[in-house]
Amino acid sequence: MITLYFDDLQEIRNCFDETEIYDSGMPRITTSPYANELKHLMVYYQSITRIDSTMVFDDVIYDINLTDDLQSIKGKYIVPIGVNQSTNEWIGGELAENKTCKSFINIFDKISHELLYDLRIGKAFLMIDNSLEGYHDDSVFDFLTHNANARDISPNQIIYVTGNLNIENRLKLWTLKNPRKESIHVIPYSHFEFDIGNKKRIMLENGDSTLLNFKQYYEYKKENIDDIKLYNYLNKKPRNHRIFFYDALIQWDLLNSGLVSMNKANEQEDILLDYNIKTKQELEVLNRNLPTYAYDISNEVEPFSHYMYNFSVKETLNSWISVVSETHFGDNQKTIFLSEKTFKAIANEQPFVILGNKGSLKELHNYGYKTFHPLIDETYDELGTIDRLNAIIRLLLDFSNRDNKLEWLHWLGPILKHNSHTLMFNTLFKPPKSFHMINDLLNS
Repeated sequence: MITLYFDDLQEIRNCFDETEIYDSGMPRITTSPYANELKHLMVYYQSITRIDSTMVFDDVIYDINLTDDLQSIKGKYIVPIGVNQSTNEWIGGELAENKTCKSFINIFDKISHELLYDLRIGKAFLMIDNSLEGYHDDSVFDFLTHNANARDISPNQIIYVTGNLNIENRLKLWTLKNPRKESIHVIPYSHFEFDIGNKKRIMLENGDSTLLNFKQYYEYKKENIDDIKLYNYLNKKPRNHRIFFYDALIQWDLLNSGLVSMNKANEQEDILLDYNIKTKQELEVLNRNLPTYAYDISNEVEPFSHYMYNFSVKETLNSWISVVSETHFGDNQKTIFLSEKTFKAIANEQPFVILGNKGSLKELHNYGYKTFHPLIDETYDELGTIDRLNAIIRLLLDFSNRDNKLEWLHWLGPILKHNSHTLMFNTLFKPPKSFHMINDLLNS
């Protein structure tokens, strides 16, 4: 039995406080994406098996119980708390980075006496789920272990879920530096794989004609081959690495070869990409031609959910390669994060390169996806920050000189179809990361 406890069962969340709002308007506490996937899978399998509260993986049936009744829980259970934004924001108190976040109550102080008791005796596990983001700071390990110990809770009762797919390595390094400290559990969880895969499943089941497949993309390009752009590069937030890459496109005369969306940069201060700098003066020059939008359609007029689930079909139809502009890039960020952007490219069945963290392609391989080497030179995935950015520029330059682009796309067809099938398989038939670890913790 896998039991998850929620003080708000309808919204499946714990410790929510509507007054705890970031300056952006986003709430500090949210639904745990990990718990949300388990709920969705339970509902999906219930519709198939007609058995209440079950999930099926590898022909094994797992019972799942979502409850707001503590008295009814007989065995061990998990208390999931979803948190938005970076560690230095949701953590609250003196460790927080700005005035608003400093006013947030310590999450451990929001937990009821009944839950604290069950945590102390090893009946409950506290799951802090930050998988909507991939930000990392080793202080999260100090925060969680210190606050657990201060309340006579074993750190082994703490589960930290994050979108940083490198979190297990970060914890190993922290443990070596803190050999006498008891360790928490960590789960590197790619929430957006499930989110986009489930969205595609629903669209397909509903016969949504806006989502196309490889054959449709290929036939369109064959008929309009002279009008197809080299790449698409679609951005909303002007993060540092995105600005550096946009500038590189200009320097190498590639800007007009692509479908590009980019908002204005903040020119009030210099920006850094590891040890590389763009000055306020350089940003001011870039901003003279910004914002720019693919097809002159602003990306600021619709609600967030529109952009989250917008598969950019028109841009995909009219470009050969998607430059997936990920959230994180610099090696000093100590993370590997794959957002909805990567999985939308997979769902679209379009070739892509990832303007993201070192090792991003390697992580995709770990999830069962194939990528495109040697038809796309993917050695960039192993390079350091600026070398990686420059290598992606070089492969675009090389590809621009390729005469057989349509044949090249045809060769990639089996890989693109494989990835689309893998996305759907992982979404519906593969348990979320560390599911078996959680099952073992609750049933040992």
